[in-house]
Amino acid sequence: MTARRWQWVFGAVAVSLIAVALGAYSLVRVRSRRTAAPEIATLPSDIAQRAVGFSYSKSEQGRTLFTVKAKEIIQFKDGVHAELKGASITVFGRAGDRYDEIYADKFSYNRSTQEIRADGPVEIDLEANPQGAAKKGDQRPPEEVRNPIHLKTSGLVFSQITGIAETNKTVEVQSGPGSGSALGAMYDTHTGIVQFRHDVRLTSGANTLTAASALVQQNPQRTVTLQQAVLRSSAREVSAPEMIAVVRQDNTVERIQAPHGLRVESTGEKALTVSSKSGVLSLSGKQRLEQAELQGDVHIASASATTEAQRATLRFQDDQLRSIDLSGSARVTQTNGSEIKSEELHAEFAGKGTIRAAHSDVPTSLRLIQPKTQRETKVHANKMQAFFDPSGTIHAVHASDNVSTVTQQPEAPVRATNCDALDAKFAARNSAAILTQIVELGHVKITEGERTATAARADYDASTGTAVLSGEPRVTEADASIAAIKISIDGDRRANAEGQVRLTYFKQASGQQTVKPAEVTHAVADAALLVGQIVTLKGRPVRLWQGGDVVTGSQVDFDRVRQIMRVQGTESIPATAEFVQAGGAIIVTSRQLTYEQGQGRAEFAGAVKARGTEGSITSDKMEVAMQRNQVQQITAIGSVNLRQAGRSGVGDKLVYDSRNESYRLTGSGDARPSIFDAELGTITGDSLTWYRHDDRVLVESQGNRTLTRTYVDANSRNRGHW
Repeated sequence: MTARRWQWVFGAVAVSLIAVALGAYSLVRVRSRRTAAPEIATLPSDIAQRAVGFSYSKSEQGRTLFTVKAKEIIQFKDGVHAELKGASITVFGRAGDRYDEIYADKFSYNRSTQEIRADGPVEIDLEANPQGAAKKGDQRPPEEVRNPIHLKTSGLVFSQITGIAETNKTVEVQSGPGSGSALGAMYDTHTGIVQFRHDVRLTSGANTLTAASALVQQNPQRTVTLQQAVLRSSAREVSAPEMIAVVRQDNTVERIQAPHGLRVESTGEKALTVSSKSGVLSLSGKQRLEQAELQGDVHIASASATTEAQRATLRFQDDQLRSIDLSGSARVTQTNGSEIKSEELHAEFAGKGTIRAAHSDVPTSLRLIQPKTQRETKVHANKMQAFFDPSGTIHAVHASDNVSTVTQQPEAPVRATNCDALDAKFAARNSAAILTQIVELGHVKITEGERTATAARADYDASTGTAVLSGEPRVTEADASIAAIKISIDGDRRANAEGQVRLTYFKQASGQQTVKPAEVTHAVADAALLVGQIVTLKGRPVRLWQGGDVVTGSQVDFDRVRQIMRVQGTESIPATAEFVQAGGAIIVTSRQLTYEQGQGRAEFAGAVKARGTEGSITSDKMEVAMQRNQVQQITAIGSVNLRQAGRSGVGDKLVYDSRNESYRLTGSGDARPSIFDAELGTITGDSLTWYRHDDRVLVESQGNRTLTRTYVDANSRNRGHW
């Protein structure tokens, strides 16, 4: 019921009672119209006058304000009391726009106390009559009766001194399908305030409004104030310690204020609870909720999420929630622990209150939790947007402007990233949002354990935990870095690089502040795989170098902890090592190469061939020992074949010692080593030893020296390194 209607309930009663009292008391002096006016011949001793069929009308400026009718009017001899029996009062209003009727079996007036009473039942019908305002003269009933308000009460008292009409009895209200009641009521004719004192209850269809009390006033604005109000329907319950309804001139409610707290509880499939320290509900002219403004400790809870903020504005269209603006420590938390936090957050809704999108243009944090793995990902950005599927489950997030993420998972290192923009996608499974993909763009930086990665773009697959980096990607660890066209990283365990791979590795000794350029290992390849401390390089060919030393092959496996390098070769791409020496480079090719960098030892196997400025050696195997990057010893084993200018040799084993520049060639079993010299011919023995600096050849047989031959070759003095 509107404030206007509640005011008419007691306003019309009070005005009418005043008219009745004055008319009755002045009956002998005022000209009145009577339907039947014969006086009773014999009157009781206490009655001064009695009239039957009384009718009295009050007019002003040619318009009837009200009409009083009674079956009988009595004036008592004490000059104080008067009564109207079987009375009815019709009120037309100063504008002629009312047709309100009041009925009572008896009204009494006390001139001494200036009180008008209706101790028995009083019934009131309130009806607007807009057509009456256009008419002059005597008023007539409305052409059409629409939704009259019917009230019933008793014990009604009006004081002319205070201008207050009141009753402590039950007031019953009936209007169309709606009905209500209150215990005790008061109307102040001076202020226009109407108060329903206790147990206010209104029912219309499935809607019920209860309140401890109600106050209706006209100034400074038309309002109805309810204390301890509860509005119940089949779908929801709205309660507030105090509820103030502000009413328009057309008797529709403009807004409802709850200054001391508001709580809304809805039931059904989408159960929802809303509470705040204060709230304002705005309604349209058709009495549809348009907006709700909540202030202070706003709390919104549903089966799937909880929302908290200091302020919230909810907007509605066609009775459907369309948007929410949250501000002041806003937080939305899902039942699985995922949440979004921001100082300002805007959400939009589709039909049936299902969230469609949310965004914030101020710093925002998003926390995502994967139920099965308990992987937790936190996203922070200055701007963020979230999009939801028709069921209200989040399916995409876009973040921009200084984006950072932190991912944690049991028994896994923390993963932190920074980028310019981020896009995340989700899949709905059993009404839960499962993170499936994250795409990071612009100045991407990823830190995981001791590994750091940079790129222009990173595509993260949540199901595998793998991130694919592109746009000049680079992965850096404590002792190595790798760059390529594309790099895939799986936590701190695996990294797979493809296309134009460039690897840099350096071993820094304990206490060493800097690494010398000569101690840095570089590599280029077509592909690389980092698994723990093992680096596998593949290419056509793979090329590694440290200082001037170079290693090539089709595949290189490098153990960074043990500093062991294993190189695989093919017929077209042999495993090759190039050692830069003071006297010239030594190049060794083979099918396999094992290089122990810490020990300074290289082992070659399969079709081994070593070339230097002085000649070449082929064998089945070869070992090269180095110290400070200089070759100390070369040992060739199996099918050894030596070629030098003007000299060749064959045997089973050849040892070159750079310390005395000696060669020692031996055989195996019955196969004795031999040297062929262009001038001296063939020399054979169990062991053949010769030197670069004096051209001696030492021949040994059965462990005893049997022959020493010295020769001078004109070309020998000009020979280079072996």
